Order: sequence, then structure tokens, then C-alpha cells
Amino acid sequence: MSSIGGYLTVSGLCAVKYMIGVASGLATNFSFTELFLCYFIGGSVGMVLYTLFGEKIMSWWKNRKSQKIENIENLPPKNDWKVKVWNKFGLIGIAILTPPILSQPVGTAISLGFGAPAFKVIIAMCSSMFVWSLIFAYAGNTIMQWF
Repeated sequence: MSSIGGYLTVSGLCAVKYMIGVASGLATNFSFTELFLCYFIGGSVGMVLYTLFGEKIMSWWKNRKSQKIENIENLPPKNDWKVKVWNKFGLIGIAILTPPILSQPVGTAISLGFGAPAFKVIIAMCSSMFVWSLIFAYAGNTIMQWF
């Protein structure tokens, strides 16, 4: 299945939900390099789009919220897992958790919601995507060689 359609399918799925793209990559006969590129490019494109659109949505939401409600903060409770991870590990912790556990929209929303600049979110998330793509491409290629 080493065709343009296969590359676009795996990359597109990685852009939407990374782990679904990784699972679909296992169903192909892609080499390590092909898997890595599909995972990394697809996941990174999705991350950049979510960050750019998320930033626009956050600014719209803050403007809308400030017009309706004054002097009331709607922050999550301090014992919420997002707050705990952010306070302990910051943007790097969220970036590391995003590809395998969270999804790109969730990780991006958390990062932007805590006030991280979009450029730093993109750099951190794409760096994490690079490392996880290497790990999953290697693991997937190794597993598929057994069969």
C-alpha cells in the first residue's frame, strides 16, 4: 500500500487523532522512514492547525466572555489533573502527553488555555511529535517484521 493515497490516509488520521493514525500505519507495508514521515508530518500539520485555530477561538471566547461576565474567573479547580500537570511540568509536560495520551486538540487547548504563546506551543508540540513519531515508527516497523 505504498501509494500517495496510503500516505495521505495515515498522515490525515495522524492529524486528526494521532494514535488512530499510528494504528492505521501498522496495517500498511510502509518502511520505517515512510511511517515516521507520515506520523510526523501528519501530526505536526494537525498540531499547527489546531494551535492557529485554537488561538483565534480563545481570543474570540475571551472577548465574548468579557462582554457577558465581569470579574468572574472560570478556572478549573486546583485539584483538576490539567492544573496539576501544568503546575508541575508546564508546557513540556503537556507536549509529552499529547501524542500518545491526549489528542492534539486537547493538548493544544490546555496549553493555550493556560496562556502559553502559540509559537512556543507549536515548537514544543512538534518536538514531542518528532520523538513520538520515531518511537512509534520504530516499534511499528519492528512488530510488523515479526509477521
